[in-house]
Amino acid sequence: VAVSYLQQLEELYPQNIRIKLELARQLFGVGQINSAYALIKPFLGYQPQTADDWRAQLLNYQIQKNITFAVEPSNKQARRNEEKKLFELSKQFTNAPISNLDFLQLSLDAIYLDEIPQAKQFYQRVSFNRNFKLADTILAAQIGLALGNYKKSAAFYFKAQQLAENYDEKKRYYLSALRTLQQGNYLNEALYAAQANIGEFRQDKDVLTFLTGLALASNRPDLAQKYVKQALELQKK
Repeated sequence: VAVSYLQQLEELYPQNIRIKLELARQLFGVGQINSAYALIKPFLGYQPQTADDWRAQLLNYQIQKNITFAVEPSNKQARRNEEKKLFELSKQFTNAPISNLDFLQLSLDAIYLDEIPQAKQFYQRVSFNRNFKLADTILAAQIGLALGNYKKSAAFYFKAQQLAENYDEKKRYYLSALRTLQQGNYLNEALYAAQANIGEFRQDKDVLTFLTGLALASNRPDLAQKYVKQALELQKK
């Protein structure tokens, strides 16, 4: 929706909160930061109660994020001051009724700010849903790995395997999930997940070779022998 159209609507319906918030979002998107902030300012300064209140708080956070990253890293004191403001704003969202994607972005921001405990809290609120695209799912897996949440990271990699469109991508995320579990020393879980999600990779030599190593690392020579046998049978074909 064009900014000019929303501005006309806002003049016609000055009490309509959603029009104001959408106009503020659009103004922010085109770089009119001050105008966007002026529209949401009346919603700030008190505890959010409604979904619209939280939308205003999120946009305020995004504005502060824009201000923070606009400060050159070489200006260390000014950058630290803005980063502190951003972090303080972020903490109000720990138990907020916001989307999974919002929590994912907040977690990533907290990692950037080196606020790892807060990043972990945000990440705990992230769960897969139908709004997640492949890129979001991979990001969620990578954030989980960075935070040491190996099981959740692997679960997102398996979701990425389902969302991927071609064989090579599916295989990459399948193996990434298993390597993540292995890195977390969840070897039995990795073996179980390997079988549960193997799907079309039952006759893939690379996968069978990896599973052989995984089985040996898990002290399961019986499974390793099974995978070796399957790989040898493939060579005969």
